[in-house]
Amino acid sequence: MGDERRHILFLIMGRNVPSSKFRVLTYLPLLNEQGWTYDIIAGGMGLIQKFRILKKAPEYRVIFVQKKLMPVHYVRLLRRRNPRLIYDFDDALYALEPTGKRFRMKKPGTAYAKRCLKRIIQAADHVIAGNDTLALHARPLAKNLTVLPTPVVVPETLPEKKAVEDGPVIGWIGTGRNLVYLDGIRDVIRTVADKYPQARWRVISSEPYRLDGVPIQNVRWEAPTADEALAEFDIGLMPLTDDPWSRGKCAFKVLQYMAAGIPTVASPVGMNTELIREGVTGCLAGESTEWINALTALIDNVALRTRFGKNGYRLVKEGFALDVCWQKMKGVLEPYLNSGMV
Repeated sequence: MGDERRHILFLIMGRNVPSSKFRVLTYLPLLNEQGWTYDIIAGGMGLIQKFRILKKAPEYRVIFVQKKLMPVHYVRLLRRRNPRLIYDFDDALYALEPTGKRFRMKKPGTAYAKRCLKRIIQAADHVIAGNDTLALHARPLAKNLTVLPTPVVVPETLPEKKAVEDGPVIGWIGTGRNLVYLDGIRDVIRTVADKYPQARWRVISSEPYRLDGVPIQNVRWEAPTADEALAEFDIGLMPLTDDPWSRGKCAFKVLQYMAAGIPTVASPVGMNTELIREGVTGCLAGESTEWINALTALIDNVALRTRFGKNGYRLVKEGFALDVCWQKMKGVLEPYLNSGMV
């Protein structure tokens, strides 16, 4: 009698949560092409839901947990029911998170969160880390480890930027909880806005961003509106604070900008320093004067923006495009899905 189990059970943070959307849901059409079946459980897991998952766990060839932190005892029970666990994480859950809700037991960096993370990394048969910084933390605990960046959809060819009479669009995209990072360069934005009143400032987010004295166009994040609004950026921003949480970020903003051929100015923190090659794919800026100088150079020089945009596009297409990342993901999944065992 053949193996009639369904292939994958995905336990994800939520269908509209960026990490789940880009690190799991974006692969679903490719899973379909392989003929692999899957079920998805998104969002919080109450007691009844947890019981149902345990009951159904043996029916799957592999259980894929995306960034969820579950109680230590529950991970132990889940592994007993199905030892074929894959754990994927793309944030420094072991470090204090400076954004988001203040008082939350599972907030990254709390003692509880660190215990949960340690246990699921130890329990997993395979761990997928979003970058080298996260892999460094997981490596001493993981049985098997793969570094897999967050994939981006890269167009086959880079569309030409439309010539506009108005000033360049300088933009930022991200979740509402991360708008705090823009506050770190608010004086830079004011200075540049005063110097270049023709420049247009745009923020794509779930919440509006306001800065006294600077007219900002807020675009609510909704596909495909967000993609269209981002494609009109002439310069992308990714400011960060330099702390363990930020060093663990997977620089997805930079990847999005580069995939669209947008030159980027970013803080020299974590994975940003791997993607942005100074004078080639963008600018790294720490101090306020560096931010102002970088933005000034890009606003003044359209040819420089174009060169950085094309170089960044090539970099992302070669190493971070969906089809490239899929080959790595496929390599992780195939041993489980083709035979049901590893």
